[in-house]
Amino acid sequence: MRIYSTPESEAAGEMTVLSIVETLIAMGIYVAIWWLTGSLLHLAIAAIAAPLTLLRTEESVELGLKWIRFRADSLWDRLYWLPEIATWFLSIPMIVCICVFAILVRFTATFAILVRHPIYTLQTIPRNWIRIVLCLDVCRAPEVIPGVDATERAPTELSSLFSTYSLVEAVKESIRKNGFIVVLAAPGMCLLLFLGYLPPTAIARFQ
Repeated sequence: MRIYSTPESEAAGEMTVLSIVETLIAMGIYVAIWWLTGSLLHLAIAAIAAPLTLLRTEESVELGLKWIRFRADSLWDRLYWLPEIATWFLSIPMIVCICVFAILVRFTATFAILVRHPIYTLQTIPRNWIRIVLCLDVCRAPEVIPGVDATERAPTELSSLFSTYSLVEAVKESIRKNGFIVVLAAPGMCLLLFLGYLPPTAIARFQ
């Protein structure tokens, strides 16, 4: 058992101490929220978000990448000629739109494969549950689009738009040049981090 997760440990399905600690902390937080508010809304949100990861398959990953790759190439074709000032002005709504679009792609690709191969997709739940709850922790950045962080980091590749690293770097640069980007982009980025870290493990931990 490792202390924290790495790409190698994730691929091998190794449990980590940090992931177990996170599980216990998440359980405490969710129980505390219920105890203080009497509401189960946070669990309802987790239940809605859980299919994004618990129903993940290789086919849904490939389908999502296919859709994203087409849109990313089309977007770069339209923006490459713009002067820098216009590009950075457009980056403000672009980052927000990318966040929303990424979530929609994850939902749609997962649902499409579930409809095509329902039994196969449902059979992936135990494996995904173990990977998410016992093998992943905060040392592994959440994926905006599954599989996109494994692509090349060339300026015209889809990873330059939709990888967690690239989105964070884009937000940092936009904050430096346009401080008010925080107001527009922060909610979308927080939602992506929320979907990447908390809901899947939370819903699994309470089942």
